[in-house]
Amino acid sequence: MDSRFQRLRERAGELGTHFRKYLLIIDAKLPRLLERLEALEVRDRIRLWNISKTPEQDFQLISGAGVDERESLDFMACFYAMQY
Repeated sequence: MDSRFQRLRERAGELGTHFRKYLLIIDAKLPRLLERLEALEVRDRIRLWNISKTPEQDFQLISGAGVDERESLDFMACFYAMQY
């Protein structure tokens, strides 16, 4: 996994169990999300590791990356967790 995610995991771990739910979502959904964004050639257009300046646009791109409604919702939950 990306070293940036590992740093995020370590920093969030210090915050306690409340934030662990976000890490679980990211851990479960991020690999597939990155795979789909790369396949659609839009990964560089979305700010995953910093606070998004255009969250509406990013959510639109991410929701379009899912192959079905369930996957789109999972991807949006992952992006939300990363932004939180």
